[in-house]
Amino acid sequence: MKIGLRLMGCFIATLIVASHGARAAESRVEEISPGEELELSDDDLESITLQVLARYPLLASSPGIRFAHAQRAGPSTDLADIIYHPHAESWGVKKAFEVQCRRETKDTHWTCPSIGIRGYLRLESQEFEVRVLDGIGRETALALIEATRGTARASVVVGAPAPESATMIQFHEDGYRVTWGDREGHSLVWVIAHIEKNGDPTDANDWQTELFEPEI
Repeated sequence: MKIGLRLMGCFIATLIVASHGARAAESRVEEISPGEELELSDDDLESITLQVLARYPLLASSPGIRFAHAQRAGPSTDLADIIYHPHAESWGVKKAFEVQCRRETKDTHWTCPSIGIRGYLRLESQEFEVRVLDGIGRETALALIEATRGTARASVVVGAPAPESATMIQFHEDGYRVTWGDREGHSLVWVIAHIEKNGDPTDANDWQTELFEPEI
């Protein structure tokens, strides 16, 4: 897909105007200390979007930016995370671009070495969409959710909120890690899943699960 310069300019303007939660104020470079949030300007968002669009023209199918956040990561480095609204849907999983960018504080130019795809899987049984990393198919995701549900619920202590919503599925070593949260989507527990030898990844019964306890 090739977009003419005039059409590309219109697209960029629309993409940024359609953003929800993205910062529109001018970036403050000198005033921000390490660890503080950095405001992203329209120029910042346009520069980042143009980089993604040049490498992945499919971004033109996205209606805009879903989330944008940046912070001063160190004395001389800024980091930014940009997530676009889904540009496509395949077998019930929405696909969206996720971008990590950086720049030196003495410069105004962002570089985006990490451009990936995240997926969103809608379940009738819960309000929140499950974030699914690229490469995990819908049927496998559904099997992982079903397989880890019992382990997640069994971890609850008396009086603690119950893990009712699967919120994320991601790779973990030679298996997967499924994040479970409450009805509001707040993370509560993590469950590791490994497929049995010669098992079918789309069959919940073929997954071995255990509670994951992150090191503190």
